[in-house]
Amino acid sequence: MWISLSAVRKRAGWYARDDHDKCKSGCWKANATAKMPRFYWDLAKAKASLEKGETPWTPAVSIVYGFAVSLDMILKEGLPNVFARHAP
Repeated sequence: MWISLSAVRKRAGWYARDDHDKCKSGCWKANATAKMPRFYWDLAKAKASLEKGETPWTPAVSIVYGFAVSLDMILKEGLPNVFARHAP
């Protein structure tokens, strides 16, 4: 079974393309002036890749599959039931 990252996003009801718009201008200024070395949390690389419809790095495929299965389980049970089951 093959599932694309965009299919997982659709199933989850969110789109990463919208997420970079939520980062306020201060976030981008801080990212541009930061001196600390970074790799996975390089927002500029992530934004550039996102504009091409890609991810900057290879995602952990097994986690994407697991996430898809988890979402299917949650949707099958129903969100209110999941919340009720985890309520104190």
